[in-house]
Amino acid sequence: MILSIPYYLIYWSFLGSFFNNWTSSGVYFYNFLNRDGSAAIYMIAALVGLFLLFAKKPEASMLREIAAYTAGMMFTLGIYDTLVSESWYGLLELFIIPFNRISLFLLLSVLLNRASLGRDWKRYLWIGISLIIPFILNLIPQLASFNKTGAALILSIIVLIISFIVFITESREPFPE
Repeated sequence: MILSIPYYLIYWSFLGSFFNNWTSSGVYFYNFLNRDGSAAIYMIAALVGLFLLFAKKPEASMLREIAAYTAGMMFTLGIYDTLVSESWYGLLELFIIPFNRISLFLLLSVLLNRASLGRDWKRYLWIGISLIIPFILNLIPQLASFNKTGAALILSIIVLIISFIVFITESREPFPE
């Protein structure tokens, strides 16, 4: 949680400049910057920096450590949302955003663990995939923003189940390289 403090200081300083012009791309980037996308990019950058700091390949899986860091960041993000929330909650705030955050937490933990265990180009492939995941998951809140909340909820539940299965499979026995 301590590592998330610089992110929130930067985020709060630029909070007024993230505007929404209600076009499709405007809503997408508004959701990305104000929901989970910018936090996910920060988490990936911090963990990749950790990998570079410890240049030698870890002997065992770092899934527990990576999951603890991403869970702490998402917990801090939840506290932030609680403190600066609006006076009402809809389906997006109550279900879709938390499901997306749990999916993001599980998927980023698995992908960055694979990056820490990978060799040569596979390491960079896993990091690249983990950078793409927040952009893909950001499409779900965009559906909810354009009155497709039922489809967004079903999609977020499906992604949550898939990410949970992938995380449990990885925590039991890592995928072969």
